[in-house]
Amino acid sequence: MTAGGSSADASLDSLVTRLVLAASGVVLLLLTYSLGGGEWMVGVAVHAGNTRMASVGLGQVKLQPMDTRRYPDYVSLHDLCVQNYSRSVTMPLSLDGQPDFELLETPHDTWCAFELAGARTASLLGMAWLPALLALAASAVYELKTQVASFDAVFQKVMALGLTARVFNAFVLFVWAVLWLLLVLALTCFPSLAPVSVGVGAAHLGDSFGLVRAMVLLASLCGMVLGSHVLQLWDAANMIELVKEMLEARALKRVLYLLLVAQLGLYAVVALRAIDWAFLVCCVGLFYLDTKAPNALVAYVMLTVATLPLDFVLLCSLSRPASFLQWASGSSYALILFLKCCSLIGMLMLHTKVKFAVRLRNEPQEELFGDADKPTARGEYDA
Repeated sequence: MTAGGSSADASLDSLVTRLVLAASGVVLLLLTYSLGGGEWMVGVAVHAGNTRMASVGLGQVKLQPMDTRRYPDYVSLHDLCVQNYSRSVTMPLSLDGQPDFELLETPHDTWCAFELAGARTASLLGMAWLPALLALAASAVYELKTQVASFDAVFQKVMALGLTARVFNAFVLFVWAVLWLLLVLALTCFPSLAPVSVGVGAAHLGDSFGLVRAMVLLASLCGMVLGSHVLQLWDAANMIELVKEMLEARALKRVLYLLLVAQLGLYAVVALRAIDWAFLVCCVGLFYLDTKAPNALVAYVMLTVATLPLDFVLLCSLSRPASFLQWASGSSYALILFLKCCSLIGMLMLHTKVKFAVRLRNEPQEELFGDADKPTARGEYDA
């Protein structure tokens, strides 16, 4: 977010401002949903002598009976903490009515630990509201400055009082850093304080926790772009030239750019559960498209071929998802597997010399996959 400068600086400045504006709005929406979300941890609990599927939130727990025809019960974590259920409940399972085992009630210490984890996580997420709102307001005012003349006049008066573009940029970057820090603390606070079990067996983190992971990922990516722009770690002219080259490339190259960027987007969905470092293979492919280095192509092809079987095995393990995040991760891996095959074929077609042996007319035919920038005499592509 700079004032003045070249047209390249202005174009990149507008792009970064809109990115911060959109990311701030998305973070605010996800923050609101996460604070009221009821699936931070999911497991099997024992309450009042019955096993229940427990979806633990930040302030209450949803106790779903094993018989899905019955309505769930919503109980406050504080009430479960002070009730002090710690007795063992005998469950008769045999035909003669004799008990086969004793089912231990979920102790109140477990619910108290969940109450503490939920309260501290909710406090951190609540504090993250302020920097997210400030970033949204600052980027909205800056964007309206270029669209509405009255906002531009007010902005110029404020700058005349000493709020220069450098100070404004530093403020936005500081606010975004505070937002990122609070989200990271909230992401680490809940799993570090919450018990590993709700009563029976191990519990797993739910969809609401995955939304916080999404906010951290979005804040990290947007923060890197914003920091690089404010601290002038990149050249605006080179960035505009790179984007222009991508848009003006020939059809096959544009399709490969689209395939690789789409895979990166799907790996972002996978990152809601766990980071898959195979996304770096896509970065190698983008590096080859930019530099046309044969070694980069060899590395991309070998790494893609090596990871394809592993992706297929992982896809089979996610064939029966138990939550929405597992379904999203499995669907993303299925699309990644398909896009990987398409991009691998496209890379080989882009680098391989192709000649037509079929003539539709007497004149020599142009070849399908020639370099749009430097076509050879026979229409061959030379990397």
